[in-house]
Amino acid sequence: MRKHIYHACISCGKVRLVQTRNGKTRSLMCKSCSKTGVRHPQYGKIGKESANWKGGETTDKRGYIFIYNLEHPRADSKGYVKRAIIVLESKLGRPLLDGCDAHHLNEIKGDDRPDNLEERKHSTHARQHSYMKPRNNNGQFYDDRVVTMRTK
Repeated sequence: MRKHIYHACISCGKVRLVQTRNGKTRSLMCKSCSKTGVRHPQYGKIGKESANWKGGETTDKRGYIFIYNLEHPRADSKGYVKRAIIVLESKLGRPLLDGCDAHHLNEIKGDDRPDNLEERKHSTHARQHSYMKPRNNNGQFYDDRVVTMRTK
């Protein structure tokens, strides 16, 4: 049976209405604390203090390399930023402009050398890469899924 009770956030102490299941609260922290990455000492540490810390560098399934940097304005919700952005910003000596991306000139996503990166407007960058994708006879992009033909 599900009920709602008032419960205090374990990080900031803010009291809010929380759903319960079998007498246990569904969430122990409020949304603002969970989004900012604030952790209660009994529930583990984040970043370099975590027991699972592997150096702060990771690669996603598309081949982009990410570096852990919570303070960077382009960091995602977990605190990671594309290494290409960091390298290009240091090359330019300024942050990337709004609406701009880091473009790899040789199309290799893991090659983040400064001479291989270029700042491009997002619309121009997306248009350039869209011409590389295969299209059907109607000019539409193919899905990433396998398309099967029906036979009678």
